[in-house]
Amino acid sequence: MWQYTDSLHELTTSVNRILTNKVTHEVEEATTSFFTMFNFPLQDEEDLIRVDEHLNDEKNFNVAMNKLAKIGGSSVQNFTQRALQILITNDLASTYSWLGRRAKKTFNKLKLADLIIEARTLGLTWHPASDSFKSHVSRSDAIVKLTKRSILSKIAQLFDPLGWLASVTILGKMFIQQLWKLNIKWDDPLPPSLAQQWNRYDADLRGVSEYSIPRWLGTSTSTQGFEFHGFSDSSQDALGAVLYIRTIQTFADAKVTLLVAKSKAPLKKQTIPRLEL
Repeated sequence: MWQYTDSLHELTTSVNRILTNKVTHEVEEATTSFFTMFNFPLQDEEDLIRVDEHLNDEKNFNVAMNKLAKIGGSSVQNFTQRALQILITNDLASTYSWLGRRAKKTFNKLKLADLIIEARTLGLTWHPASDSFKSHVSRSDAIVKLTKRSILSKIAQLFDPLGWLASVTILGKMFIQQLWKLNIKWDDPLPPSLAQQWNRYDADLRGVSEYSIPRWLGTSTSTQGFEFHGFSDSSQDALGAVLYIRTIQTFADAKVTLLVAKSKAPLKKQTIPRLEL
């Protein structure tokens, strides 16, 4: 089934500007043009194949994207909810059991949060209801012997490609750095003091799941401009840098969001003047 909907999924999830609650005359025309192009709502599997084949052509795909870009708006949730109402009929949805997990509703009455409670990639989870990301940290097995190998394995489970948890993961990197400096072997048990230190850090890691990072950066059709603000700091134990984006709507209205961060705890010791550079 999914092979027929990949292109349609790519099209809809690539949209940065989508429907708002207040639809202007221009938006209505763009919406009508887009849905006429694909003859929505889709009735059966043959319609899915037809749309997939149409979007596989680069020219057709670009035309569809241009039409969709004219729709305007600022919410992926609003677009997806409207898409559920218009793109696919209830009969086709029920054929593939595309019904809500939380309540028995017809397909065109569902919201995105009903259809997809969460989407997870490794330890990073997207929650459609809040349109935010959360990190998942698995509970440690108390039976596992604490060694440099088992601790490194635990730290590696923190999937943080954009560095949103840099202020947390840097403590784990510094702990590994400490083990290397003490020449502790891979499978040697940790000394009691270090084991206690790790257990405290491991317990604190569970609190990471409580934090959420908004997906939306505050951009919309009324955005006046963007500013990037970068900060960095270093010591002889670790160094890090962080980049924020400031999205400006009006002079008095701006949204600041963490964009990306990077941290490291190198074994090679650097001089203070070099770190300041």
